[in-house]
Amino acid sequence: MWNIIGIICASACIFVVLYWWSEGVIEASEAVLLATVFGGLMIGLFAARTIWQFALAFVPLASALVYGIYSWKIGSWRSYYKKRCAIYEDIIRADPRNFAAREFLAEALYNLGDLDRAVAEMQAAVDMGAGVECRYKLGKWSKELYLRDTTNPVCRWCETENALGARKCFRCGADLPYETAFTRWLTG
Repeated sequence: MWNIIGIICASACIFVVLYWWSEGVIEASEAVLLATVFGGLMIGLFAARTIWQFALAFVPLASALVYGIYSWKIGSWRSYYKKRCAIYEDIIRADPRNFAAREFLAEALYNLGDLDRAVAEMQAAVDMGAGVECRYKLGKWSKELYLRDTTNPVCRWCETENALGARKCFRCGADLPYETAFTRWLTG
């Protein structure tokens, strides 16, 4: 009896994962992985005979479920911003001097994580005569872009750039983050 309930729940999970894949929220490889994990763990959950078997199936199932919901939420935000980018790009193609569309495109690109293109679009909007708010965002994003690309350590507290190899901030005296080549590779 419990095995049948597990198979029904596993099938429901597989259909949810396939729906997410068809909507473009997750990649095909993630869909296969999630369907396999969800299905196997759901069947294992309902086929468990002891508390240890139940726990061994429940903990990964719960974490996989949290990952799936998180991916779905993040994916829905990403698809929203991608649609907004497409709309603003169409508006800019129709009227290249529309700095408001460039400003909104830059914000959507920034929210997608494409900082380089966001700074370029915001710079174009500022060059066309956008307001003070655009100039402020451009300054903030340009600083963020510079800090992202620099190899010198930057103080977390006062945001001062220090000399390469320094361990303490020369302005406030705080400990600087120590990065090796391996940690820079890990963080991208």
